Amino acid sequence: MSNMYKPCVAILKAGGFDKAFLYERSHVGHLASTYQYLDNWGCDEETKIAGLMHSVIDPKSGYDNEILDLSTMDETVVPKRAKALIIGYYCLERSEAGYPVEAGEFAYDGRRISLSQEDIRSIADIAVADRIDQVDWCWEKHDIAPTADVMVFLESSKHWAALASGPANSAFETTLSSVRETA
Repeated sequence: MSNMYKPCVAILKAGGFDKAFLYERSHVGHLASTYQYLDNWGCDEETKIAGLMHSVIDPKSGYDNEILDLSTMDETVVPKRAKALIIGYYCLERSEAGYPVEAGEFAYDGRRISLSQEDIRSIADIAVADRIDQVDWCWEKHDIAPTADVMVFLESSKHWAALASGPANSAFETTLSSVRETA
């Protein structure tokens, strides 16, 4: 576990992310699970921290908590690259123009951020971890989501798996196969 993990969780708790629930689990619980997947796949520290905080700036995350201001976070806790990955994740997830898969610059809050192809791969790993965690929690553990809905959710996420690292892609394919077997 990263030495940045506990300070980041403290930031999340101070922001009320431990009090915001969806499907009987706190937002912190989901974010910590996303971090754990990334850690299991051997992702770098900045990617894991970005995964831990991937939805902190998303007003449409589904959880009832405030969004956080990344610019106020100490870079020894949330490094510059992790902040760029969080912003990149948000921009790519909420893009109405589709999912850009190439490195380049993106606009966010009046600023431009640059993402390398390595950054795109890290963002894809975060997206895959996010989806696997949602499927694990909502479908496997709590039977909240119907199998048909889970299949649509995973099928619509294949572009992320295609961009992800080997371990993330493999985990996605295993999850997809598991759901298909029960469909």
